[in-house]
Amino acid sequence: MFLKKLFKYIFIAVSVVIAIFSFLLFSVAIDEIQKGKQASGFTLLFLTLLILSGIGYSMLRLYTRVMGSDPDSAMLKGKEFAYKKFRELFPYRFEKITPQENPKQYTREELSSGRESSPGDIATSAAIKTEEKLNVEIKISSPLNIKPPKVKNFSRTDCSKKLQELKLIEEDKLKTELEKLPLADKLKQNSQSKYGESGYTSALKHFLKTSVELNAKNHEKLFSIIEEVKNLFEIEANIKVFKTKEGMGENAFIISDKKEIILGFADNILNLVDDEDEIKTIIGHEFGHYVFNHNQSFLHNYILRMFNPQYESERSEDEIRIIQSEEGFELLKFSMLISQIQELNADRLGLFASKNFQASVQAIMKLSAGNVDKFGSYVIDDYLNQANNLLETGSYFEISDVLRTHPLEVFRAKALEYFYNTRMFFTDTNIKAKYKKNTINQNLSKLIPLDALNKERLLNSKGNEKEEGEYYLVMVIGALFVSFADDDFSKEESEFLNSSCRKFGHNKYFLDRISDLLEKNDTELFLREMEGLLEKFKTAPSAKKTSIIKHLIEAMKIDGKIEEVEFKTIRTISEDMNALEEYEKEIKLVFGV
Repeated sequence: MFLKKLFKYIFIAVSVVIAIFSFLLFSVAIDEIQKGKQASGFTLLFLTLLILSGIGYSMLRLYTRVMGSDPDSAMLKGKEFAYKKFRELFPYRFEKITPQENPKQYTREELSSGRESSPGDIATSAAIKTEEKLNVEIKISSPLNIKPPKVKNFSRTDCSKKLQELKLIEEDKLKTELEKLPLADKLKQNSQSKYGESGYTSALKHFLKTSVELNAKNHEKLFSIIEEVKNLFEIEANIKVFKTKEGMGENAFIISDKKEIILGFADNILNLVDDEDEIKTIIGHEFGHYVFNHNQSFLHNYILRMFNPQYESERSEDEIRIIQSEEGFELLKFSMLISQIQELNADRLGLFASKNFQASVQAIMKLSAGNVDKFGSYVIDDYLNQANNLLETGSYFEISDVLRTHPLEVFRAKALEYFYNTRMFFTDTNIKAKYKKNTINQNLSKLIPLDALNKERLLNSKGNEKEEGEYYLVMVIGALFVSFADDDFSKEESEFLNSSCRKFGHNKYFLDRISDLLEKNDTELFLREMEGLLEKFKTAPSAKKTSIIKHLIEAMKIDGKIEEVEFKTIRTISEDMNALEEYEKEIKLVFGV
């Protein structure tokens, strides 16, 4: 970097000298012409312009070569990128896919083979198209605890008015807005026909085959707690309890149909939350989904199922077309955020069941990070301060936080704190109020990325879309520099870059810009793009710089070979965005040096 800056200063100085010299020659030529010596004057003028053009062109070529291939940065090492190979990795173009004017009518057989959802870790997916018109999925992992479809219009005793008053009304507002979106009417019709009585029956058969049914005789204490919460919520339904291993980690779930409920406990959750109030919290949370009729959110559940890769083989052509469209992605965002608010509402009834704020937050912490180890203990206040610290950082939501059915656990704890310390909770439990009732409403967009739905801000905002796209460009172009630094573009590096591009493919600015750069196939354009981006990122938050550096380190490690020149490349990029401190911290953290 020092040599590059030194060259800039020398280049400027030489340019000034040449400009002065050219001006003097030009003045002499004009003077000769004015004296009547046209022949010598015009000859001198022509030679001046010729010399100036030649020197200027040569200096420009020198400047381009030196500034574009800096030995210190080790970005190019004096050679061109293998752009042809790189372009083969990213032939994508953003393409709006509009459903047919008269789409094929969905049938029950097309949309469902009778197999219903079982809870588990799955990934949500959106899609873009390649130039070859291939369907390529952009998969963004997130643990989705999708509830299987429930029967519509089943009858049961409504829960008490006081429980309904505990519900965040934003859930119903978002459902209303979801129904106004393009394609929603058609999907709503399909969802109504899709969720039949076979859901509970299919799920029951599944768990009878694969799990262990528990009973009051062998699990007396557990069933006593279940009965207590059931009576508190005024639930009139038969409950079957299963312990299962569904690959979803420690979790619980509920599946209902008319007056039948399946309450499931997955993996080691009953040992993880061994405190009675913690178990009450979890059971209250699951019953909360039943009480708030989350099983009747047909449109919302249908959209989540449609995007669920688990049911990819069951998708119709129209469903595939919707998944690949902008409108489909908007439907997915709404559905995910509705699910997140539903989880907060269920958390409220979990706390209402236990009446123990400490136990409720402790349960969230255990589900987030596992049980307490022998070296210490969990401190509730520290966890809430962790949430406050994250809130103070400002811009912390990413697209992956939108495309998940559960809020961040640390924010679930914060939302419970707001609820616990309101008068609405005080009314029912005689606990002193600290916050006003609308405190959570005023802060909800800080705990859940609701701004993703605001067309004036965040993801739908052109300004913020560009900012997000530039962030992705830095990571992809930076990873490209790192991959080519050692003159060896491996298969692993190829797959890493491909995966990165897919991961960021939801951002139209990123797709358009990276496509344009690859199409022009110009090394200098890449370099100028990166230089401009790094200049902008000098003032970026430290957390964002750290995220970029982590991505570049991952790119360096991906092929199993770590070269000194790759270290040097990452350091140069870090230096250019004023992030040497973050670089050194990450290198020490990863490599211990």
